[in-house]
Amino acid sequence: MNNKRKFGAALVLLLVLALVGVQCPIGLPWEQPVPREYQTKVYFTNGGDKVVVASGGEIEVQSGGTIDIQSGATTDFSGGVDLDGAALTLDAAGADTLQAAAATTTTLAFSAATDKFNVTTGNIKVGNGINGTTLDGEDVYIEGTLEVDGVAYLDGGGDLNGTALTLDAAGADTLRAAAATTTTLAFSAGGDIFNITTGSVKLGNGIPSSALNGEDLYVEGTLEADGAVRLDGAVTANSTLEVVGTLTADGNAYVGNKFVYGPVYVVPITATMTPTSTFYICTPAAQATWTLGTSGIAAGTELIVYNTAAQDLIIAHTNMLSSSGAALTINQYDLAAFIFNGTSWVEMYLIANS
Repeated sequence: MNNKRKFGAALVLLLVLALVGVQCPIGLPWEQPVPREYQTKVYFTNGGDKVVVASGGEIEVQSGGTIDIQSGATTDFSGGVDLDGAALTLDAAGADTLQAAAATTTTLAFSAATDKFNVTTGNIKVGNGINGTTLDGEDVYIEGTLEVDGVAYLDGGGDLNGTALTLDAAGADTLRAAAATTTTLAFSAGGDIFNITTGSVKLGNGIPSSALNGEDLYVEGTLEADGAVRLDGAVTANSTLEVVGTLTADGNAYVGNKFVYGPVYVVPITATMTPTSTFYICTPAAQATWTLGTSGIAAGTELIVYNTAAQDLIIAHTNMLSSSGAALTINQYDLAAFIFNGTSWVEMYLIANS
């Protein structure tokens, strides 16, 4: 009776072990080892060489626990990684992190301002656009806008590729290649200025005969001025000086390093002329009238006017005292002389050619 009870108990134990997946250590002659699947989400396969988490399963490491992946091990996150709002620590000290700081922003935070995000091989591409040049190493492509609040250093130069370089916040001042052979600097208003505060401007590869030592202009080719030209300093012309409009020189004028008359005027049709020199040779293109100015003129200043043109030059009676008491007409090759009395110009004499 006791042996029967012992045999029954052993049989019950074998049945329980079989149900929970434990093979009998003793074994039975007809038993073959076969893989078993369990109804739980975590199980072993292939004799225990892999831990499988079935769909819907989870491995939980509670507070204080650590998953330590040793050097040489391989990780495969083909399904992605969800940090669930927490930071990804990049360094052993825990100071460099990558984190979704807000719903729309992911922040890479370094422990020191001198730390770098260094791409040693490859390129950086922002956007889904198609870059116009090949990204073949250490290149950056940005499909959208690149904003630089600090200084941008372009050691290799800049290629706008036919688009405009905007110079102001409003986008009204631009620099662009308007045509294949022309680059245009466009300002939004006529009063805007292209100002070189330090240094000089040099056009051409020629060698200036005088040093460009600040606020100077050198032009190797032709300098053309369709409007008026005001020269407050000396004028030196080593070759031909051609004046089509008005040339006003408050200082001396030289041609071939030789003094020529003082200021030379192509007289406007009507103008107030305040003399800055003593002797004027005038070539009016049509009959012209001068009103002699008095501002800044010292008493005793002399003025000589010589007309070489076929058109008359008329000196208005305003600010002028003539022998006839009226305007003075200076014909071709006539010469008139005046002296300033502190208030008005007084006619001294008129030498008529005819």
